[in-house]
Amino acid sequence: MASRERFVALDGLRGAAAVYVVLFHVNWQTHLSRSTFIANGFLAVDLFFVLSGFVIATVYGRRIADGLDFTRFMLRRFFRLYPLHLFVLACFLALETARAVWVGLGHPPNGPMPFAGERGLDLVAAHLFLVQGLGFNGTIGWNAPSWSISCEFAAYVAFGLLALAAASRGRGAAGHGAAPAAAPQPRDPGVGARGLMLALAALAALALYWPIAVGAFGTFSGSARCAAGFTLGACIAGLVRRPSWRRLADGVGTGGLAAAQLAVAATVLAILAFVSGPWAFAVVPLFGAALLLLVGDVGPLAVPLTTATAQFLGRISYSVYMVHVFVVIPFTFALKRLPGSGSFSPLPDGRLLMLANPAIGDVLMVVYLAVVLLVSTATYRYVEAPGRALGQRLTDGPGYRRRAAAGRQAGDATAVRALPADRLEPPVRKEALHVQ
Repeated sequence: MASRERFVALDGLRGAAAVYVVLFHVNWQTHLSRSTFIANGFLAVDLFFVLSGFVIATVYGRRIADGLDFTRFMLRRFFRLYPLHLFVLACFLALETARAVWVGLGHPPNGPMPFAGERGLDLVAAHLFLVQGLGFNGTIGWNAPSWSISCEFAAYVAFGLLALAAASRGRGAAGHGAAPAAAPQPRDPGVGARGLMLALAALAALALYWPIAVGAFGTFSGSARCAAGFTLGACIAGLVRRPSWRRLADGVGTGGLAAAQLAVAATVLAILAFVSGPWAFAVVPLFGAALLLLVGDVGPLAVPLTTATAQFLGRISYSVYMVHVFVVIPFTFALKRLPGSGSFSPLPDGRLLMLANPAIGDVLMVVYLAVVLLVSTATYRYVEAPGRALGQRLTDGPGYRRRAAAGRQAGDATAVRALPADRLEPPVRKEALHVQ
């Protein structure tokens, strides 16, 4: 299977997941706020991890052949995540500085004191070094959703090192003896030893979810959730690359694919709408199944995900995810000043819900979502996309092309084979890499 740079339906799925997270963080009373479906919105982050593992393994799995490749990969991932993260963190710091000035002028703080608690200066360093989600501080603070990109960046490091080790092992094996130029390719074993290994790896990753759900890893287990989801996605990438999987998919046919997509979608929605507590994590392997059924961009589930609206949401999904908690602040501030609002009630899952007229809350939620999309469009255009373009420029410079040309001229097959296709051709857009 040739490596694809974009999976259209998965882009749309990522956009829907980002909106789901936004609804989860609406902290005032609406007609949906006490529903199990909204309470399970945090599980969309696990979907992000599965999608990320799949896309990264598909696009980069065979492109990391040496230390330079690894550096290139990490630089690209860094500039994909960090510019927007730093921008949003700067916005939070500017807001907190303004609050400190306001309090210094003798006004009440209207909440916690500036630069205290989850907005403490002692937490800034963890955010600057992208380790805020790894559990070192016991709390995340500042832009809370950024915990997942911290874990994901650690997953990138682990993935790159494993890919580099696998490439080094392959070169070492090749160095012990050259195979004949016309050596026959090994027969695809079908659903045999390698298929079983993939299945076992996926099960091992999913097994992490039970101790996470029951709290065996403590109150914060984001790193384990990321490891499990990312590994599951990477295993699915290995599975769909196998000719045996393509033969199986062809044998199922269009009707079978449609039935499977609808069955998985219905089961996912049922779990999210009616199951709470540890058993809600049962939806995560179904996220993997949905991904597996959508990679071809066909079927009834793919139709709404490939529309222009879904693709727009997918394109700005990272910005939506990163800015929505900052955008919610003025809405909460304004709602506190309405009659009958301002007091909070705890929800069963531990979240605090501001009591308000649900009808007003519904209208405010729609307006909030619209503002999030507007702000996200701006940050995508002026922060996120330029940051990614900078990373591409830094890793597609003349030095890389000189290395490719030198490898070809010297006839060094190893050097040429180590270079991915995008080293030899102009860079292409990688819209599929909108990972969180």
